[in-house]
Amino acid sequence: IQQTDNLDNNQLEKTPCVGNGEIKDDLPIKLSYNNNHIKRLESFCYHKRNENSRLKYLYFRNNSIAIIEKNAFIYLNNLIELDLSINKLSNLDDDVFSDLKSLIHLNLSSNQLSVINNRIFNSME
Repeated sequence: IQQTDNLDNNQLEKTPCVGNGEIKDDLPIKLSYNNNHIKRLESFCYHKRNENSRLKYLYFRNNSIAIIEKNAFIYLNNLIELDLSINKLSNLDDDVFSDLKSLIHLNLSSNQLSVINNRIFNSME
């Protein structure tokens, strides 16, 4: 079982997805997409057959992410660390992190966020 998929520094414009077969069914424990050109995190990208993922660490540091689609993090119940730092996020939907029940560390530094609604974190309880 693979523990880490490191796709850093590859000039990716989108993340490969489980839902459309671009990633194998058994996700690793850690996925890293740092230093690419990703602009959007798509819905159901890490979701297949209503199964909870074993993914615990997910990194998107230093991309161009401006949009996180609804259900982008669905079924990532075991995720404990999410790095979205150094991107272009200016707004977050209230339920964007609602499926991340195990999340301990969230890095949103160096984005374009001016206000973060408290309801974003209420949904994680």
